[in-house]
Amino acid sequence: MAEEQKVVFAHTVEGLFVQALSDKLTPAAKERLKAAGLDLGRAFAPAYPEEQFHRWVRIAAEEVHPGVPHDEALQRVGESLVTGYEKTLMGKAVMATVRLLGPKRTLERTTHNFRSATNYLETKLKPVEDCPNTYEMVINETSGVPRYFSGIMLQALRVAGANASRVDIVHEDGGACTYRIQWT
Repeated sequence: MAEEQKVVFAHTVEGLFVQALSDKLTPAAKERLKAAGLDLGRAFAPAYPEEQFHRWVRIAAEEVHPGVPHDEALQRVGESLVTGYEKTLMGKAVMATVRLLGPKRTLERTTHNFRSATNYLETKLKPVEDCPNTYEMVINETSGVPRYFSGIMLQALRVAGANASRVDIVHEDGGACTYRIQWT
């Protein structure tokens, strides 16, 4: 049996590129995205290959945050995804749950939340002993943009009510990435 293609669902694309970034994308940025397969003037397909989506994320980081170091720009785009995703029908439901659950329980549901946006993302979470509100999380596939994912988690923690949160990369292994997540 063939392996299922890794995809990102249309409401995630809408959340980032229409709801969060549309007013920040110049005509030149929209042309770059169109050349890479994202025509913002057309209806979205139900899903897009994850490699293609993450190419668009890189373009958005370069275009929306010019002059900003690449990793920081990717993190900002990840933060923007959460803000824009919340404006989609699916995102409203997910983010309402995040607000109710708080930071710890939100982290425990990260795979479930990521699966509302993709068909392939999985996480493993473990507490760091003797460090309150500190966890290590492994994401199975960060598609070459691990700081984009740290931005997603950072903004989700803020929505969940975490104060002074940090998301640091501890280790990268192929596409997988381990993060240290903490808040006060």
